[in-house]
Amino acid sequence: MLFNMPNFKILKIFFFICLSFEGFSQNVFTVKDSSGIEQSLNITTFNKARVYLFLSPECPLCQNYTLVLNNLYTKYKVLGVEMIGIVSSKSFNIIDVKEFTKKYNIHFPLLLNNNLLAKYFDASITPEAIVTDSLGNKIYQGRIDNWAYDIGKKRKQATVFDLNDALDFFIKNQKRPFYRTKAIGCFIE
Repeated sequence: MLFNMPNFKILKIFFFICLSFEGFSQNVFTVKDSSGIEQSLNITTFNKARVYLFLSPECPLCQNYTLVLNNLYTKYKVLGVEMIGIVSSKSFNIIDVKEFTKKYNIHFPLLLNNNLLAKYFDASITPEAIVTDSLGNKIYQGRIDNWAYDIGKKRKQATVFDLNDALDFFIKNQKRPFYRTKAIGCFIE
């Protein structure tokens, strides 16, 4: 017999323990689109790069960054970069996502997910950007730019464009190790 009974039980227990860590070893997450329809989001199946933007409808910085993010979306979508907004909280529902999308004229898809994606990517702030390659490897994580440099403190205009620069490096096939900046904003609940 290939498996004697005690070893088989141990293997079975191990399998169920692995399943209990859902969201940390998987590549597919369940999200809801703006219509409230559940979809599967595969984090390793897409063209070039993908930007995950962790946003909150109530965060003033997220609201203020929507124009910048729409411009980045328009600039990079023609180059094969996907941009997806993620509302990662148990406090918001699909109506909140629809209203946020409409009020701020958000052009990129905005999806609702419980906190599994935030935990998977180690995201804790909104707005926070994560750029991955087509295999799901992180290229960049952190702030969009340096306009907000501390809680409640903003420059007149940004002077460092971290998200834009990370995408430019990637599009130009320039090798750059993963780097991270400190995101400033509201905590993900």
